[in-house]
Amino acid sequence: IGVRDAQVANRQNYLANSNARSDNYDQINTNNINRAENVANLGENRDDVLARRQDYYSRTSDARERWGTYTSNTNGYQENVDAHADTTADYEANLAQKQAYYDDQQHRAEHSAEHS
Repeated sequence: IGVRDAQVANRQNYLANSNARSDNYDQINTNNINRAENVANLGENRDDVLARRQDYYSRTSDARERWGTYTSNTNGYQENVDAHADTTADYEANLAQKQAYYDDQQHRAEHSAEHS
Protein backbone atom coordinates (compact mmCIF):
# COMPACT_ATOMS: atom_id res chain seq x y z
CA ILE A 1 0.00 0.00 0.00
CA GLY A 2 2.90 2.32 0.74
CA VAL A 3 4.23 1.90 -2.80
CA ARG A 4 0.81 2.47 -4.28
CA ASP A 5 0.41 5.67 -2.24
CA ALA A 6 3.86 6.80 -3.37
CA GLN A 7 2.92 6.16 -7.02
CA VAL A 8 -0.32 8.12 -6.65
CA ALA A 9 1.57 10.92 -4.91
CA ASN A 10 4.16 10.92 -7.73
CA ARG A 11 1.44 11.05 -10.36
CA GLN A 12 -0.31 13.90 -8.53
CA ASN A 13 3.04 15.69 -8.27
CA TYR A 14 3.71 15.13 -11.97
CA LEU A 15 0.22 16.43 -12.83
CA ALA A 16 0.70 19.47 -10.59
CA ASN A 17 4.08 20.14 -12.23
CA SER A 18 2.58 19.73 -15.69
CA ASN A 19 -0.21 22.16 -14.82
CA ALA A 20 2.33 24.63 -13.41
CA ARG A 21 4.45 24.25 -16.57
CA SER A 22 1.36 24.84 -18.71
CA ASP A 23 0.52 27.95 -16.66
CA ASN A 24 4.10 29.17 -17.17
CA TYR A 25 3.82 28.67 -20.92
CA ASP A 26 0.51 30.54 -20.92
CA GLN A 27 2.15 33.39 -19.00
CA ILE A 28 5.12 33.43 -21.41
CA ASN A 29 2.69 33.52 -24.33
CA THR A 30 0.73 36.36 -22.71
CA ASN A 31 3.98 38.23 -22.08
CA ASN A 32 5.01 37.77 -25.72
CA ILE A 33 1.64 39.06 -26.91
CA ASN A 34 1.92 42.06 -24.58
CA ARG A 35 5.46 42.70 -25.79
CA ALA A 36 4.29 42.59 -29.41
CA GLU A 37 1.45 45.02 -28.61
CA ASN A 38 3.89 47.34 -26.85
CA VAL A 39 6.18 47.29 -29.89
CA ALA A 40 3.19 48.02 -32.15
CA ASN A 41 2.10 50.88 -29.88
CA LEU A 42 5.64 52.22 -29.85
CA GLY A 43 5.62 52.13 -33.65
CA GLU A 44 2.28 53.98 -33.76
CA ASN A 45 3.57 56.54 -31.27
CA ARG A 46 6.68 57.08 -33.41
CA ASP A 47 4.48 57.44 -36.49
CA ASP A 48 2.36 60.02 -34.63
CA VAL A 49 5.45 61.94 -33.55
CA LEU A 50 6.80 61.83 -37.10
CA ALA A 51 3.47 63.04 -38.49
CA ARG A 52 3.38 65.90 -35.97
CA ARG A 53 6.96 66.86 -36.86
CA GLN A 54 6.17 66.82 -40.56
CA ASP A 55 3.08 68.95 -39.92
CA TYR A 56 5.17 71.38 -37.87
CA TYR A 57 7.85 71.60 -40.58
CA SER A 58 5.15 72.08 -43.21
CA ARG A 59 3.56 74.91 -41.21
CA THR A 60 6.99 76.42 -40.56
CA SER A 61 7.76 76.25 -44.28
CA ASP A 62 4.41 77.90 -45.07
CA ALA A 63 5.16 80.62 -42.55
CA ARG A 64 8.60 81.18 -44.14
CA GLU A 65 6.96 81.47 -47.56
CA ARG A 66 4.42 83.96 -46.20
CA TRP A 67 7.23 85.95 -44.57
CA GLY A 68 9.11 85.93 -47.87
CA THR A 69 6.01 87.20 -49.67
CA TYR A 70 5.50 89.86 -47.01
CA THR A 71 9.14 90.94 -47.30
CA SER A 72 8.89 91.00 -51.08
CA ASN A 73 5.70 93.06 -50.89
CA THR A 74 7.32 95.41 -48.39
CA ASN A 75 10.33 95.84 -50.69
CA GLY A 76 7.98 96.47 -53.61
CA TYR A 77 6.08 99.02 -51.56
CA GLN A 78 9.33 100.74 -50.60
CA GLU A 79 10.34 100.84 -54.28
CA ASN A 80 6.98 102.45 -55.09
CA VAL A 81 7.49 105.01 -52.32
CA ASP A 82 10.99 105.76 -53.62
CA ALA A 83 9.71 106.09 -57.19
CA HIS A 84 6.95 108.41 -55.99
CA ALA A 85 9.53 110.50 -54.11
CA ASP A 86 11.67 110.68 -57.27
CA THR A 87 8.63 111.72 -59.32
CA THR A 88 7.72 114.33 -56.72
CA ALA A 89 11.29 115.67 -56.74
CA ASP A 90 11.23 115.86 -60.56
CA TYR A 91 7.88 117.62 -60.43
CA GLU A 92 9.16 120.12 -57.84
CA ALA A 93 12.30 120.77 -59.91
CA ASN A 94 10.12 121.35 -62.96
CA LEU A 95 7.93 123.73 -60.97
CA ALA A 96 11.03 125.58 -59.76
CA GLN A 97 12.22 125.95 -63.38
CA LYS A 98 8.81 127.28 -64.45
CA GLN A 99 8.75 129.65 -61.50
CA ALA A 100 12.22 130.90 -62.41
CA TYR A 101 11.13 131.35 -66.04
CA TYR A 102 8.00 133.26 -65.00
CA ASP A 103 9.97 135.37 -62.54
CA ASP A 104 12.43 136.17 -65.33
CA GLN A 105 9.59 137.05 -67.70
CA GLN A 106 7.99 139.21 -65.04
CA HIS A 107 11.30 140.93 -64.38
CA ARG A 108 11.79 141.57 -68.10
CA ALA A 109 8.29 142.93 -68.47
CA GLU A 110 8.78 145.26 -65.55
CA HIS A 111 12.18 146.33 -66.89
CA SER A 112 10.69 146.91 -70.33
CA ALA A 113 7.85 148.93 -68.86
CA GLU A 114 10.27 151.14 -66.98
CA HIS A 115 12.14 151.98 -70.20
CA SER A 116 9.16 152.69 -72.38
